[in-house]
Amino acid sequence: MTWIILIGQRACGKTSIGQELSQQLALDFVDLDHEIEQAEKKKISEIFSIFGEQYFRKLELQTLLSLPKKTLILSTGGGLVTQSEALSFLKQRGCLIQVVVSKDILITRRKNDRSRPLLNGAKSVVEELEMNFSHREKLYSSCSDFQVDCSALSLEESMIEIKKLIQSSHSFDLTEKKGK
Repeated sequence: MTWIILIGQRACGKTSIGQELSQQLALDFVDLDHEIEQAEKKKISEIFSIFGEQYFRKLELQTLLSLPKKTLILSTGGGLVTQSEALSFLKQRGCLIQVVVSKDILITRRKNDRSRPLLNGAKSVVEELEMNFSHREKLYSSCSDFQVDCSALSLEESMIEIKKLIQSSHSFDLTEKKGK
């Protein structure tokens, strides 16, 4: 059993890429944030505002650890890499691919998004990105097996690059199929 694990900043495209990759490779797709929302029957922003970030991080780890052991594609939340236990677990499960886009693209994608809370007391998306960007980028690059810069790529071009990486990786066997 091997997972394809997409990591990266919030709004970098992990979910879109994961959904498309899932269809092309005939593998199940799991969006960790979506799993949390389904289980809690609350949006991530509600969980943060009611219970706080520490509670959310515990939920995030519990949800990760409870995922099925079959081969799948996983889109993680942007902050999952801040939890060492989660990173250790992910490294045992599969191939970590960092989806990279420029800070300008992240700002454009997130400037009107109210579905997620601002972290660390930030007053704006730009301020939050400035506070988290370099720290998280170091974490992503240090734990990822591969990085794919999707800044100038279409979804289809991003898919082609990621599939090339997966196929060249000896740790992932594309002959494993959905549900096994």
